[in-house]
Amino acid sequence: MKIEEVVRKFNGKKDIFEIKAKKSNFNSHEAIIEFEYEVNLEEEIKKRFGIEIKELKNLKTKRRVIAFLNNFTKTFEVYRGFDYLCKKIVEIAEELLGQNLFPLKLDGFSLVKIIRKFSIETKQLMFKNIDGFFWKVIRGKSLEKNEIAWKEIFRNVNSLRVISFRPKIRFLKDGTKYQITYNAEKGTLKFSSMEDFRYRPRYEIRQIVFILNYLNSFLNKTLKYEIPERS
Repeated sequence: MKIEEVVRKFNGKKDIFEIKAKKSNFNSHEAIIEFEYEVNLEEEIKKRFGIEIKELKNLKTKRRVIAFLNNFTKTFEVYRGFDYLCKKIVEIAEELLGQNLFPLKLDGFSLVKIIRKFSIETKQLMFKNIDGFFWKVIRGKSLEKNEIAWKEIFRNVNSLRVISFRPKIRFLKDGTKYQITYNAEKGTLKFSSMEDFRYRPRYEIRQIVFILNYLNSFLNKTLKYEIPERS
């Protein structure tokens, strides 16, 4: 589907959202889509600050969620935590596009590929359903150099579902190398908090999504045997 058609389909009112879509000025294959919705102002203040202001109970305020659709990489990125609003946005996108969307979930071998090729430093590994635990977690500095961590990876690579790492990408700000947690079980990305800015530049996020999409699309079985032997 051409981006112009995507923009035309998404613009307008849908469910609880007022949707505004436009073609990106920086990428001809990408559409920027804003999902605007109303929330109760009193509830928002109570949720954020823990105080109740009854005088505001009938007032509404607007919030928005930004998404990016790329017709080259075939990705739909929702910039929000994995909750009911995120699910509703995905459902609307599926309806408008006329096709199902699936979370970008990689296997354990692909996560090893990230550790080896696309990470400056790995700081957390999470394995699912091993040794009688629902989750087994290994945390530390430079786990990519840790022999114990690698032994666990070799023993349970298929159970490796979550990694936290500092990505090997080009950053807009020198010295800004924050941590990312990729949950391969849910297909979600979480960025560590930063003091110098709140929102991650699109330029940086796009690189990370490209890495995940590359591994999802082009990784073949031969790469699964590239894990180095370690004693």
